[in-house]
Amino acid sequence: PCVRFVRRECKEINPTSDINLPVSCMNMLVALAERRADGKDVGGDKDGAEPEALSALQVDSMMLFSLVWSLGGTTNNAGRERFDKFLRELCAQPEKLSVDLGPGVNVIKPGFDLSLPIPEENTVYDYVFDRLQDKWVPWMDTIVAEPPKVETPFHELIIQTVDTVRYSYVLDVLIKSHRHVLLAGGTGTGKTVYIKSKLDNDLDKSKWTSISSTFSAQTNANMIQDIIDAKLDKRRKGIFGPAFGTRCCLFIDDLNMPALETYGASPPVELLRQFCDHGGWYDRADLTFRNLVDIQLVAAMGPPGGGRNFVTPRLIRHFHTLGITEFEEATLKRIFSDVTDWWNRRSRNADSVRDLAGALVDATVETYTEIQKALLPTPSKSHYTFNLRDLSKVFQGLAMAHGAVPSVPALVRLWSHESLRVMSDRLVDDNDRGWFAGFIRGAIERHFKLSFAEVFGESEDGNELRRLMFADFMSPDAELKKYEEVTSQEDMLAVLSERLQDYNATSKSPMNLVLFLYACEHIARISRIIKLPFGNALLVGVGGSGRQSLTRIATFMAEYELFQIEITKAYTMVEWREDLALCLRKAGVEAQPTVFLFSDTQIKYDGMLEDINNVLNTGEVPNLFPKDEVISILEMIRPRAKRAGIEPTTSELYRFFVNQCRENMHLVLCMSPVGSSFRERLRMFPSLVNCCTIDWFSEWPADALLSVASQFLGEIEMDSEDTRASVIDMCMTFHQSITTVSKRFLSEQGRHYYVTPTSYLELIGTYKNLLGKKRTEVQTLKTRYEVGLEKLLDAESQVNTMKKELEELRPVLIQTGKETDELLVVIERDSKEAEKTREVVQADEAVANVKADEAKAIKDECESELAVAMPLLESALKALNTLTKSDITEVKAMKNPPAAVKVVMETVCIMQSIKPVRKNDPSNPSKKINDYWEASQKLLGDTGFLQSLKDYDKDNIPPAIIDKVRPFLDHELFDPDVVKKPVSP
Repeated sequence: PCVRFVRRECKEINPTSDINLPVSCMNMLVALAERRADGKDVGGDKDGAEPEALSALQVDSMMLFSLVWSLGGTTNNAGRERFDKFLRELCAQPEKLSVDLGPGVNVIKPGFDLSLPIPEENTVYDYVFDRLQDKWVPWMDTIVAEPPKVETPFHELIIQTVDTVRYSYVLDVLIKSHRHVLLAGGTGTGKTVYIKSKLDNDLDKSKWTSISSTFSAQTNANMIQDIIDAKLDKRRKGIFGPAFGTRCCLFIDDLNMPALETYGASPPVELLRQFCDHGGWYDRADLTFRNLVDIQLVAAMGPPGGGRNFVTPRLIRHFHTLGITEFEEATLKRIFSDVTDWWNRRSRNADSVRDLAGALVDATVETYTEIQKALLPTPSKSHYTFNLRDLSKVFQGLAMAHGAVPSVPALVRLWSHESLRVMSDRLVDDNDRGWFAGFIRGAIERHFKLSFAEVFGESEDGNELRRLMFADFMSPDAELKKYEEVTSQEDMLAVLSERLQDYNATSKSPMNLVLFLYACEHIARISRIIKLPFGNALLVGVGGSGRQSLTRIATFMAEYELFQIEITKAYTMVEWREDLALCLRKAGVEAQPTVFLFSDTQIKYDGMLEDINNVLNTGEVPNLFPKDEVISILEMIRPRAKRAGIEPTTSELYRFFVNQCRENMHLVLCMSPVGSSFRERLRMFPSLVNCCTIDWFSEWPADALLSVASQFLGEIEMDSEDTRASVIDMCMTFHQSITTVSKRFLSEQGRHYYVTPTSYLELIGTYKNLLGKKRTEVQTLKTRYEVGLEKLLDAESQVNTMKKELEELRPVLIQTGKETDELLVVIERDSKEAEKTREVVQADEAVANVKADEAKAIKDECESELAVAMPLLESALKALNTLTKSDITEVKAMKNPPAAVKVVMETVCIMQSIKPVRKNDPSNPSKKINDYWEASQKLLGDTGFLQSLKDYDKDNIPPAIIDKVRPFLDHELFDPDVVKKPVSP
């Protein structure tokens, strides 16, 4: 009957199969039976103890408890109320049930009464059976609740409630009995906290280990298989598991997030189903089956819908499903009442402030519940999802205030500011922001019994909430920076302008920014977020809104290190993982507070967002560091972990490293709402909303437009300040009118036209450029006219001067004219004489030309003869070089040389100007003849004869010698061939 009732009357958070519910009930009963009365689990711990004998009362009570937390544990709050009434009615064994269970169900009375019914004061979910006392006790009576210590940081506060106690107990029972457990519930209900607290703090570290992984829309089967395989040891061939003697809990968060493939299956989920069905999976390398032992699953997921998919019943049937319902209002108030009490004790607030603790909690819880009802997510406002983390951030912001709050109005202003930062900063339009401001006004009057004017004073423009700002950078030189209210916007603008100058003086990339009130507001918001432990920001705005620039200033003021990747064409996931690992090492190993600035324009691969989703959710990226690098990281953080009191085990050291990364690394994500990409990313990666504080950069207000225009147009020279003010107003009017027209364009055409701050800056820049261009053109024309006029005036002056000079020179000109006429007569006479001279010169020129022609002919003839003679000369020189002293001696020794030799030697003597010997002519003794042979012998006897031939000045032979030698050229014996002929002795 209970199964049928759940199916007909209740709504499950996550659907289950009919058979799954009774199986879960029996598993729970067996797990309870195996536990001893002192809470030790025989089956899980295997310490050798035997199960205790159970009485009928204990069996009945444990069966009833199992029924509540199996069949009744999967429903929502309304279903639990119905199930409570139905179960009590069923236990009372009436004649007829008040609920129609449908056909086929007959309720048979057991024939005996229930030994120990559950008390009637509260619901069946509010009691647990205590075997030591054999009675039902409220959950809160099973623990000793202590207020949190004052020195405990906010993010480490643990407030015990009914939910934390009962879910922790049920988890403990199921995990130690080796059952797979699935927690299903909405965002912010504490699913992950319950599981992590149980795995990290409550289980015996010597017997239990854990592996955590978070699914997202981009998670694939290979990825999750590699994560798990990397952390398992090989027991023996084909058998893998955790370290011998231990058991491993594999925690999967967001189980139903992975995207479905073509045929509707989810590969990561199917991999886990294969493990549950067959005890392992196949090794992708060698295709051998890997048996996984001593491993059980603990999973968490949200309700299907909004990017979350239905998980196949073939996997769900292996789990004990436990629905985690939304916190009731009473529970929320109890939690945050304890938090407020902790803050009052730590801050030492006055009694008047402490007395408002209840009102503070009531106002915050009401704000949280009302905004969930009024501002629902839509396709254009997909980030309007408020959860318990947002409610917690309000109180975390209150805890940032150092010291006591001076007065009740100061407390109300601080609360209003934190509520605005957490909930209002994400709102996208003035209507939503106006609604929230009105709600804050009403909440102040309802809960704090103060009028809005008493808290904020009166103002003409009604922007009191916008001007409300708290920051810790107003005293930059103070050792302890106090988070306090900014009372003067002018002072804040001056401080930020000074810090901007400091940044530009020290940065390699200075920023030319205009700081105005709107920019200062966002700097204060970003600064507040990154100063919070685990503080991460999602800055949403169109291009040019200043998201990255303002983040750089806030990071500089906080004295944090800014880390940003540089995207290139060759940038891949390998470089991304290296950059991410470097940033995590800075935050975790070096304990360096770091801001990781990441823009959606840098997303080259969806795997980048997958890693960011993991860092936001768990503080780590699975398998990011190789094993050898993990060892070196653990060694480097060991001293700090020891000082923090952390056990020096590998798992505890690595957990400490991850916590350090989460505390010191602050992600600031800059995204644009243009298009559908932003909405899709929020749907696929829910941590972008759940783990970030959202700051929406809306269009610039009028004062921001005026400030920017005044800054950029202040340097331009204008005829008056009134003209400058008019131009500034016109720039603002143009921008605002285009914004109005774009909204009309959207309503009429259904198309977006985005008017961004960049458009406004381009408008001002275009105006400056156009104004400068037109001024240059006008100035050029003006200069041209002025120069032309000056030239005309100068020409007129010169003409007047010349006229005067001409008048003065008129007599001189007359006299000069007469002299000129006389000179012309002389010139004419001289011209006639010159003509005669010219004729004589022309005749001489004709004769000279004839002579020149003759000389040219002689020159040509000489050159032709020279062309013939030159080869002969060169040949003679070569022959001369072949003569030796022995040749000279041989010729000299001749008594009666041949006639040809005598002819040659005669020629040589003539050339050398050697005089012949006068002898009697043998044929006629009465006559004397010239005998050159005797002279030749003397010449041949000269040792320098041969050298004199070589050095002979052949270019300057006297004409007389040439005339004497010329007849020899035609002599028949003056021929080399004749001279070469041998002569008989």
